[in-house]
Amino acid sequence: MYYRELPGNISDVRTLKHLLDTFAKLGMPKVHLVMDRGFYSKKNVDDLLAAGEKFEIGVPMCRKWPRDLVGQQRDDMQLPQNMKWTLGEMVYAVTCLHTWGEECKRYTVHVYYNH
Repeated sequence: MYYRELPGNISDVRTLKHLLDTFAKLGMPKVHLVMDRGFYSKKNVDDLLAAGEKFEIGVPMCRKWPRDLVGQQRDDMQLPQNMKWTLGEMVYAVTCLHTWGEECKRYTVHVYYNH
């Protein structure tokens, strides 16, 4: 496991490319990245999908597609089987498939709500 804290809200593509280059130099050509929504950009997601990287990334709710997805999943999220205790708090969560970009690449989306 490798952990690196980066300052501020860094979403530029050079930072992500530099991180991937660092992992390759360390002999870890394929990694599973976990990033906060500061890394979210269409370019970053496009590049990660094109490279076949495994990743999780937070998506800002100011975007239309996650708001639409939450709206589509709202009823299912409230079902008892989708309530989960995490760190002492109740979280409502569903997992679904979604498509990305012109090539309609399939990926998994985890939608959760914690009031």
